[in-house]
Amino acid sequence: MQAPSRLLVCLEALDRALARPLTEDEVERLFNQIYHALGYTSEGLDIRGKRAGESGVPDVVLLNSDGSFAAVIELKKPSEELTSHEPQIRDYLRELRPAWGLLSNGTEFWFYRRGRALPIAEATTLDSLREDPTPLLNLRKQTFDLEDLDVIEARFRDYAEHALQPITLNDVASRFFLEAFSLSEGTVFTELVSALFELFISLEDTSRFLNGSFSFWRIFHARRLSLDDAPESWLRLLTHRSEGNLYRLMFVLETAYVVTARLILAKAVQDKDVGRHLLRYPLHEAVFAQLRARTDPRTGRVPIIEYAPGIIDLFASYSRTLFSGIFSEDIFDWWQDFHLGEVAVGHRFSRALAQLAFSILRFDFTNLDSDFLGELYQRYFDPETRKDLGEFYTPVDLVDFILDCVGYHGSGRLLDPACGSGTFLIRALRRYLNANEGRPPEHVLAGITDEFQLIGFDINPFAVLMSEINVAALLVPLYAEAVSRDRHVVLRRLPIIQTDSLRREYREGEAMHAGIQLGMDFGEEEIRVRILICQCKREPSLFKSN
Repeated sequence: MQAPSRLLVCLEALDRALARPLTEDEVERLFNQIYHALGYTSEGLDIRGKRAGESGVPDVVLLNSDGSFAAVIELKKPSEELTSHEPQIRDYLRELRPAWGLLSNGTEFWFYRRGRALPIAEATTLDSLREDPTPLLNLRKQTFDLEDLDVIEARFRDYAEHALQPITLNDVASRFFLEAFSLSEGTVFTELVSALFELFISLEDTSRFLNGSFSFWRIFHARRLSLDDAPESWLRLLTHRSEGNLYRLMFVLETAYVVTARLILAKAVQDKDVGRHLLRYPLHEAVFAQLRARTDPRTGRVPIIEYAPGIIDLFASYSRTLFSGIFSEDIFDWWQDFHLGEVAVGHRFSRALAQLAFSILRFDFTNLDSDFLGELYQRYFDPETRKDLGEFYTPVDLVDFILDCVGYHGSGRLLDPACGSGTFLIRALRRYLNANEGRPPEHVLAGITDEFQLIGFDINPFAVLMSEINVAALLVPLYAEAVSRDRHVVLRRLPIIQTDSLRREYREGEAMHAGIQLGMDFGEEEIRVRILICQCKREPSLFKSN
């Protein structure tokens, strides 16, 4: 049955149902059939409904094949008048920038088109749509060919013109940013993880890079976790549940997060560096240039398999000119051997990378707070899993309280011996930057990179990389200002070091007997601290209730 015919059947069903009073939930169920008639497939994939108890988000968001927003939908009971709900959908249209919006109570349909000065593009009724469903057809799902250069260029241009701007963790754009890269069914991140896991299995017999990286990680850095303790969101990704596959998945998860965070950082650099001092070309232009160089001369198309080498070359370029330590090859770059695995598996992985890049390009991170990356990481683990893995997240208010207690206000040296993803370092760095405001940017940066005013240690290479990315995102404006004064400035490495802060590391052999220590020697000093303990009859509360 063709879409208009299916659509007319759905509208007839809605008309019959309106013969009796309907609840809002019943209206939503009837509209689900309309979405399917418009080309959308299933809830949780390209039909994103509001979760039970959730507020401040649209009832439904319809997604195109590239994850962009085709339409936001607000539904009301047939007895409700729509005028009072118009401010709400206007807010969603402004924040989420979809191509279309629809406000409806089942009998009236108010359509909104992006870019109109006046929000209502067309107001019509169910009776009119039964005669001519054309206005609804504007909401059809669009499928984009990721191998067509003209389509790619048009999508990138649309992203740049209508980018979503996450600002706080609670605004609508931020919620969709966090959801897009969460480990939930149907997200680009989940597809990347699944594709990477399949690639891991495909490369086990052929890639020395993978085997060496995974063995090193498993022996020295993997946290112990049993199948009984693993989150259900992880187990759903395992077709065969075993301890070995669980550790493979943990390694793949960290790999996927590194790739995602690097691309987010590159986009944040583009958005925050308005003078184009750090990156001459915006990320979408750099990606497009990589793809254009890989165009098949006979067809004029970009084979989907070429996205992976394009991203590899992009990271290599950024390692030379942007943040060397972050974009240089490490154990989480084993996927760069993708060409050694099965062809179909490599194609799936390269497509997942393409979808990830397209999704990141839809956001404008000008106002990005580094806590977004920390929030993403926290969402991969429920509280019990984090406890089992030894992953602890310190709330920002508590971090600030501790910094106040130790008297750190931006001057002097501060060391975090187990920095994790960098929560303490980020809050301390903000104080350091505020205290040094007005000084030459290259001197302020030197205080971090050369004088080690802020230092982080962590035994886990994944935590070190995450901490580096968080710190780098906060340093972008200062880094850009320094490069504007001296174009040869490159931040080769940030003072975040992978080491066990509870051990002294020695060279093997003779050097061990000679007692030569590797790394930095900051000296030793005994510090005595008085801790006041409140003796209460009951557990004291951190919060005062009215």
